[in-house]
Amino acid sequence: MLARAAASVLSLLVMLSVAACGSNAGNTTQPAGGFVSASGAWVRAAASGGVSAAYLTITNGRLDDETLVGVSTPAARSASLHETTTKDGVTGMQPIGGIAIPAGGTVVLEPGGYHIMLEGLVGDLAVGQVVQLTLAFEGAGVLNVPAEVRAN
Repeated sequence: MLARAAASVLSLLVMLSVAACGSNAGNTTQPAGGFVSASGAWVRAAASGGVSAAYLTITNGRLDDETLVGVSTPAARSASLHETTTKDGVTGMQPIGGIAIPAGGTVVLEPGGYHIMLEGLVGDLAVGQVVQLTLAFEGAGVLNVPAEVRAN
């Protein structure tokens, strides 16, 4: 009787685990050793042909350090990783080759820091729309992330 109850509980736990993994399919990659996930993704509203920026939080649940090495989107002709810096009282932006996310850590891409530049917008980005971002990681592969368009 006890063995049958234990088997039922184990079966239930396996089903819940499978369901939980399936529910994250659009926002999470699962490489060996854990998950890389993105949350809170948003893009600034902007006019067609112009530029915008995307922001989000990346969490590395892997056992190894990870690096975001690229990004793409059908909403712009070009998408790249950038960093805002201030030197001698002058603030500017510069492209960067990657963003390190330590094992078990979180990195926030936000105004005034790391962000994704979208250049050559192929259409208007109106408040309420959703833009698809494809993040490329060095070890974890590709992560597709929906990002809501918001006002500045």
